[in-house]
Amino acid sequence: MERASEDAVERQVCAYNAHDLGGFVACYADAVVVEDGHGQELLSGHDGLRERYGRLFAEAPDVHVEIVTRIRVGDFVVDEERVTGRPDGDLHAVVIYRLDDAGLIVRLRPHLKPWLAITLFALLLGPKIARHPGVLRRALRG
Repeated sequence: MERASEDAVERQVCAYNAHDLGGFVACYADAVVVEDGHGQELLSGHDGLRERYGRLFAEAPDVHVEIVTRIRVGDFVVDEERVTGRPDGDLHAVVIYRLDDAGLIVRLRPHLKPWLAITLFALLLGPKIARHPGVLRRALRG
């Protein structure tokens, strides 16, 4: 299982960088939950992934992820990632992936830094997301 699990995380990073939405979603179990750094659920399931990342791929075609460091502990893969191609500069994150028995991602929790860059990115993306009330409802649901 270890090799398959690491491959699922690696495949989703490659699919993200290629903006391959189908390949990206295929790396996740249907019961996936994506959280913010505080444990707040942002979205869940394949439909939520398609909606959020489909829009992200369309709105930010130059954004890519680079793995800096990867650590595997049991059913968890922890990546230190650098996100490049953002208009407000690079973003660094530690992302914790929880995997199921089949090696698919069931939980994703990014811990982003720096906060100023995150805030600016939210301000730039916020008006575009506001046009899609379903995304806002799910984000505010808590």
